[in-house]
Amino acid sequence: SYMKLFPGSYTPLPIMYLAHEGLLKLVYEFDENDPRILVSVDGNSLHDFFGDWIMQDLIPDPNVSYMQADGFDYRGSGWSRGHMAPAADFKWSKNAYNDTFYYTNCCPQNQEMNNGSWNVLENYVRKLAVRYGKVYVVTGPYIGFNKYGKIGNNGVVVPDGFFKALLVCKDETYYGIGFYMENVPQKQSLKDSYVSIADLELLTGIEFFPFIGRDKRFSSVKTTINTIIWF
Repeated sequence: SYMKLFPGSYTPLPIMYLAHEGLLKLVYEFDENDPRILVSVDGNSLHDFFGDWIMQDLIPDPNVSYMQADGFDYRGSGWSRGHMAPAADFKWSKNAYNDTFYYTNCCPQNQEMNNGSWNVLENYVRKLAVRYGKVYVVTGPYIGFNKYGKIGNNGVVVPDGFFKALLVCKDETYYGIGFYMENVPQKQSLKDSYVSIADLELLTGIEFFPFIGRDKRFSSVKTTINTIIWF
């Protein structure tokens, strides 16, 4: 049912769909510890609060049976536990908010990037949701050449970078954009990080929003970027 939230996203070789409240996680055959996350962010729901909430520690996801990351993997590694679907997108529901604090929703991320450039991008997505009513998001790690290796006894892969593919609809017309940021401490601005969805597909090997991309009426959604819509 969560897939119906999206105009369509596909990725090769999924071994498990983890449908939590408000988000769908795709876990891949080639790497179980690095999830891709699909989220539909509703601008109206961002104004809804279930009450007091506090940041909490991450815990293993009880919905999976295979080996997954834990706190010991990150301890002393120098890498932070970076959320893929940010908790702030889900303050409309206590359950949805809590579901973002599973290890299936995080990857090793540079601390300065996590608190800096990536946080700016997350806030930007929420502003888009308010502006257009809803934004469709596919987000996750890019393993790349795995130049940072692995951490912990569970062999958690440290990604080379992270991406977001975004889709909005305005006046019955779809617009798409991608963002890619390296897993480094240096500041990365939004205008230096955006790419077309087509270029993001070439980088990641993932086909985003295929039903949009294969429909000739929306042939330019993936290849062009309307800066007036996005900036």
